[in-house]
This record gives sequence, C-alpha cells and structure tokens, in this order.
Amino acid sequence: EESVANFRQEYAEKSAEKNVRISEIEAEYMNKYHTVEIAELTQRKNHLENECKRIASLGDVCPTCSQPITEEYKSCLSTYEDELEEVGEKIDEAMRADSLLRIEKDVLISDTNSATQKTLQSITTQANELKNEIQSKKSMLASVEKHKGEIDDSINNLRNRISMAEMSVQTAQGTLDS
Repeated sequence: EESVANFRQEYAEKSAEKNVRISEIEAEYMNKYHTVEIAELTQRKNHLENECKRIASLGDVCPTCSQPITEEYKSCLSTYEDELEEVGEKIDEAMRADSLLRIEKDVLISDTNSATQKTLQSITTQANELKNEIQSKKSMLASVEKHKGEIDDSINNLRNRISMAEMSVQTAQGTLDS
C-alpha cells in the first residue's frame, strides 16, 4: 500500500511537471509564433511578390504615363527582393518553431499518456495481486473454519470421554469404598 501511494505521488509530480511544460509551450507558441504573425508575414510576402512581378514586367516604359522607367525605380526591385527574402526566412523560422513546439507538446502528451497507461497497468497489477491475496486468505479462513468445526467436534468428543472416564473413576472409587 505504501509503494502504491509513493508511486501515485511520484506520478502526480511528473504529470504536474509535464503539464507545466505543456502550458509553457502553449504560451510560447501564443506569444512568439502566433498564427496571426505568420499570416501577416505571408500577406507581406504576397504583396512583395506582386510588386516584384509588377516592376519586372514594366520593361523600359511605364504603361500608365508612357515615360521611361528610371534605373532608380528599377533598383526598387532589388530592395523588394531583399525584403522578400527576409520575410520568407522569418516565415520559415516561425513555421519551424511552430512545428517544433507542436512536436514537443505532442511528445509530452504522448509521454504523459504512456506514463498514465503504465500507472494504470501497475495499479491494476497491484489490485489483482491484492485480490489474489484476499482470495487466498478467504480460502485459508474457510479451511480454518472447516477445521474449527472438526476441532470443536473432537473437543466435545474428548469432553464426553473425560466425563465418562470421571464417572467410571467415581464408580470404581465407590466400589472400592464399599
């Protein structure tokens, strides 16, 4: 019983530690790599891609005003491409971090479930052992009770024989005395 209590205490402590870590992971995910941040980065990436395509497709003449496109304006393409690369890296980093956090959380939950399963198996095994021990004790008690009846019968038989022997002794003494 003490080992079961210790086991339960240890299991509760480990479960609490894992639950704290799961909460930390969820908080980290919500604070650092929230879906909105990824969505905003993705929206910015799409905008930059569209701007790069638009600038690249202009050629040498502006389709709106028909004036020549300056090299300065074309250099915006390089700036947009650099920013596009930076945003892409941030998205990749956020997605990797998100994946790692989800994997770590899943592993912790799986470990917790596995530990719970092992705990249940251990408790079930101990309960079965206790049931078997109780059954054994009941069988012993039934055997003792069966023998108790036989012993009581033997004691009563001996008492009767002693009473008869005492009566025989008294009768013999009475005969000797007379």
